[in-house]
Amino acid sequence: MNRLGYRVTVIEVASGLRKGGTPVDIEGEVIGVLARMGMIDGVRAKALPPRGLEFKNADDSTVGVLEARSVSDDAPTDRYEIHRDDLLEILFASVEGAAEVVFGRSIKHLEDGPDDVVVTFSDGSRRNFALVFGCDGNRSNTRRLVFGGSEDFSFFMGGYFFIKVVPITALLPANVSQVCSVPGRTALLNGYDNQTDIALAFRTEREIDYDYRDRAQQRRMVYDHFDGLGWKVPAMLDHVDADDEFYFDQLNQVRMPVWSTGRVALLGDAAYCVSPVAGRRIAASRSRSRRCLP
Repeated sequence: MNRLGYRVTVIEVASGLRKGGTPVDIEGEVIGVLARMGMIDGVRAKALPPRGLEFKNADDSTVGVLEARSVSDDAPTDRYEIHRDDLLEILFASVEGAAEVVFGRSIKHLEDGPDDVVVTFSDGSRRNFALVFGCDGNRSNTRRLVFGGSEDFSFFMGGYFFIKVVPITALLPANVSQVCSVPGRTALLNGYDNQTDIALAFRTEREIDYDYRDRAQQRRMVYDHFDGLGWKVPAMLDHVDADDEFYFDQLNQVRMPVWSTGRVALLGDAAYCVSPVAGRRIAASRSRSRRCLP
């Protein structure tokens, strides 16, 4: 957006960069995007070793293996995996000083006019912008303010997903993924040198009414669906109650007849992505030398 002549302001409700989370896969078109943005060398420098995948039975016997792909040191690959914090630092370094980044604030009201959008923030301040992009996820506040509530556009895809990163390596070897799946339930472990991803997913015929802010209720849902399952699931469940630093949500997709109105547009999970299964981004542009708000 800067290259198109805009002055960009980024509004983030968190008080600072939100660290933590699982590593990120970078492949396909994204590699070309990062190359054009001058970031691909930084990603390559932080890329994790390839991982193999082992399919397990409930008794921990192995029923199938996908070997880790071989990678040449002097040849670029078509896929990278990188720790989320490393990618975050690369991304933030590319915009720090080039865009205004405001932490600890959210949008309270949007007034879309013929010449600009008047934005009222959570601290009561008001500013005018040429464009506003809602890049604020599946439960987009921007979408709610402009288009209506999530229930109007959310399509339930029949399942729920829990994931937590723990700073231990005893559950499985490094650079290996293991999965145990029975009808309606899947348990997955990703092993790294200094951490392990714990993932639990289950299917339901009907949408469950739950509070996405209530961590205790979400933990109970996980236990209700995974108590009694074998393999390494009991050890995985031991970490569910450790703290509230985990991700839990239903598998759903926002489906909208339009993604923009006037000078406001939605991107990614806020508009159309299958969350948390996948995520993509698009960009739009218009008149130059104006301010825009992603």
